[in-house]
Amino acid sequence: MEGKSNDLFLLMTHLSQLNNIKNLKKVFSEGLNTIFQPAKFIWSDADENESLECIEIRTSFNHLGYLKIVKKIDPNSYPLFQNAIQVFAVYIERIQQNELLENKGIKLEEIIEANTKELKLKNEKLKTVNEEYEALHEEYKTLNEELIGKNEELNYTVKELHHQNLRVLISEELLNATSKMAELGGWEYNPQIGEVRWSDSIREVFEIDEDINFTLEDSFDFFIENDKQKISNFINQAITNGYAFDCELQIETAKKNKIWVRAVGNPEMEANKCVNFWGIYQNISKQKKNELALKASDDFNRMLFNTSIIGLALTDIDGKLIDVNPAYANIIGQTVEECKKLKYWDITPEKYSEQEQLQLESLAVSGLYGPYDKEYIHKNGHLVPVRLQGSIIERDGKKFIWSSVEDITQ
Repeated sequence: MEGKSNDLFLLMTHLSQLNNIKNLKKVFSEGLNTIFQPAKFIWSDADENESLECIEIRTSFNHLGYLKIVKKIDPNSYPLFQNAIQVFAVYIERIQQNELLENKGIKLEEIIEANTKELKLKNEKLKTVNEEYEALHEEYKTLNEELIGKNEELNYTVKELHHQNLRVLISEELLNATSKMAELGGWEYNPQIGEVRWSDSIREVFEIDEDINFTLEDSFDFFIENDKQKISNFINQAITNGYAFDCELQIETAKKNKIWVRAVGNPEMEANKCVNFWGIYQNISKQKKNELALKASDDFNRMLFNTSIIGLALTDIDGKLIDVNPAYANIIGQTVEECKKLKYWDITPEKYSEQEQLQLESLAVSGLYGPYDKEYIHKNGHLVPVRLQGSIIERDGKKFIWSSVEDITQ
């Protein structure tokens, strides 16, 4: 479920950058088919097939169509699917509102242009009659101030419409609904007006109370000393040069808990200038703990491998030596690196060919071979009696032979 939440968040981020409703519907349905497979969804303009479950998609502006569920979705994934439908409708409504804003913008320009022409005409008229009618000067001044006031009102209206559009783009409730399950939160920074908006999920990641306001610069203080400069540099580079980033850093929350976070930033550039910046922070402490535990286990296993007094070797099915420990290399008088350039057959006398074939057949049938005795060819040319046994193992879908070798020289 966590993987689906991450994939869905990335899909929603991609949809937020599209401005065409047809493309948005196509990318959304394709994304749902990928994330919720084997469930399958198709678009339809009418609900003509009553045997299929349909979900009507509409905004406050109009009806968009039906999303038909051809193959049933996993009930456990249904809440996540419903959140995706709600976010999708918000993005569609954003595009429709943008189109409405553009139309309104044209009318406002026409009004401004008409007022400007009227002002010019009156100015010309006042200039013509100024010498004869000085008394009209105060009337002209009053009229000019009124027109300036109207222009200021129109500019204020345009600014308010712009802020409404930003509020539509950042639907915090819907963003939190899809991100809480993945312990991630989204945020937006507008460098043009210096405004930063944090989702509720961001506050949960940083453990910050709802009534506390904090700026973008304030957020840097949560990162531990070495990572504080890193996140600052990443964001500055993104805003200045348009570089996106995806990294793992450590923070100390407001409640003094140290956690690992995945930090992702994506600047929106126009004419080589950042006009908006989108980012997410995800709590990955659990994954990081498992990763560090796995590394510690690998390091411990490597230590046991290197210090074992029994020779250990990993070969592929063709007999190439992939990895050996020092004890194995000492048996044949080679270094570890020299061994990795050899094949098993390079150190096996030809007289053991038939015996080797029997051991390979045992591996194919049971996955095991040995123990059995044979001889290795030492680097100096003499033969070394050894006892071998081993088994088949798999790594990344490929089969290898894992062997232990004991020098039984009397």
